[in-house]
Amino acid sequence: DDALVHMIDQAQSTLDFSVMGFTRDVIIEAVVRAHHRGVKVRHVGNARHLLHGTWGYVELEELGIPTISGNMYSIMHNKFFVIDGRFTITGTGNITPTGFVRNDNNWVIIDSPQVADDFTAEFEQLFAGRMGAAKEPIDNGNVYDVGGETVEVFFSPQEDAMGRILQYVNGAQHSIHFYIFAFTK
Repeated sequence: DDALVHMIDQAQSTLDFSVMGFTRDVIIEAVVRAHHRGVKVRHVGNARHLLHGTWGYVELEELGIPTISGNMYSIMHNKFFVIDGRFTITGTGNITPTGFVRNDNNWVIIDSPQVADDFTAEFEQLFAGRMGAAKEPIDNGNVYDVGGETVEVFFSPQEDAMGRILQYVNGAQHSIHFYIFAFTK
């Protein structure tokens, strides 16, 4: 969370973020500082967390930070931040104490305006209230060169992320190694 707080504290113009759980004090405080610095902050969250008064959601509401939530029947499970149209921070953990201290989660920080544009397009759909199957496919190419490394971005369900994962699994020749919290698919 130190890296995420640092990135939020460096935000100069925009901070769009989509998270489910939102109770990690140091990150909530960084978002509040960004708001007070004049950074345009917007949030997409989960309806149950909003309805049940999760502390981070309450703080955003009290500050008048625009928040859109998914519906009560299908969770909004994204975890990503887009800062200044350049940096994308995304990973597997909720923005909670257990997400950063107890559970093993993965996070990546990507410095790429093109990847940030892709995540922003996804954010705009969510912010417009299009969740899950209501989202439209984004014709973005899905593949980016970031510092000489290939980065692929797929958003479920409309971009068939599972299909892309299965291509890699089905193409494996010698071994498959994975680390997963819940294995249900």
